[in-house]
Amino acid sequence: MRREGRRQSYLVLLLLLIVGAFVGNVIGELLAPHVPVLAESAALGASPATFRLLNVASLTLGATLNLSLMGALGAVLGFLLWRK
Repeated sequence: MRREGRRQSYLVLLLLLIVGAFVGNVIGELLAPHVPVLAESAALGASPATFRLLNVASLTLGATLNLSLMGALGAVLGFLLWRK
């Protein structure tokens, strides 16, 4: 029973981190014309790779995470909210 509560707690943490980073990035984009440093971001990810199966089907996988200063701040605030 206790493990299930812990798993739900970590899902809430993940949700708060994602929402915090998203909202932070949106706010950073809105404020970027006034504060140019907020327009800077770092990209982390894997380039898309395509897998083909006998020229019948193909599957393309790839992921990229773009995080700005405001996005990182939003994720930190989400973490702090989760800690309370």
